[in-house]
Amino acid sequence: MIIQILLFLILLILLYFISKKISSAIYTIFLLISKNKHFTNILLALIFLPGTILHEMSHFLVATVLRVPTGNLSVLPEQEKEGEIKAGKLELGKADPFRYSLIGLAPILTGLTVIFILGKNYGLELNFLLNFKITVIQLAVFFVSIIISVTMFSSRKDAESLIISGPIILLISISLYLIGVRVILNQNLAEAITAFFTDINKYLLFILILDWLLLIILQLMVNLLSKILGRKFIER
Repeated sequence: MIIQILLFLILLILLYFISKKISSAIYTIFLLISKNKHFTNILLALIFLPGTILHEMSHFLVATVLRVPTGNLSVLPEQEKEGEIKAGKLELGKADPFRYSLIGLAPILTGLTVIFILGKNYGLELNFLLNFKITVIQLAVFFVSIIISVTMFSSRKDAESLIISGPIILLISISLYLIGVRVILNQNLAEAITAFFTDINKYLLFILILDWLLLIILQLMVNLLSKILGRKFIER
């Protein structure tokens, strides 16, 4: 079980970094073509709109369950004072760092749930990529998987509360361990948890490979457009 959990964390971290590169590559392609930063930001926000809706609704639902006051909820792209486009936003009232942390992590849990459901119903495993009879359903699953993997991760602002709550939780856990507190799972529960992480790891590996293949294509497009249009790479 420990190995599967560690593998899960590694896959999640890799997926986080590659998802950021995908977003950046798509941004660069649109900016190379349009030369308009404002238009590019809006277009990028619209492409990822389904994932943004899921992301913000996850924040809202968890905030509601935890009884944290919420204000305006927006899933449409808006221009901020600095000129940047924010894809979605949920205003939150005052709460403790622990509830903020749970609200901030909600989109990741929702995204993993969607990935798990897709994996169970459509077999998101490596042999899925080897089936060359691509159907409309498969393309839809590919699209949803990519959108979810790019938009499910918390923003920097969402994760700010972890700076406080994270070390506190870690310190409490270490203290409990040192004084002899242990959590012992029965065999059935341990097997169920191991089976879950084994499945979710297969699905995350599939999506990681899918995202990696997409990133290669996007980077080739960036190189080609840069040469054809005679423009340099534009970093986001």
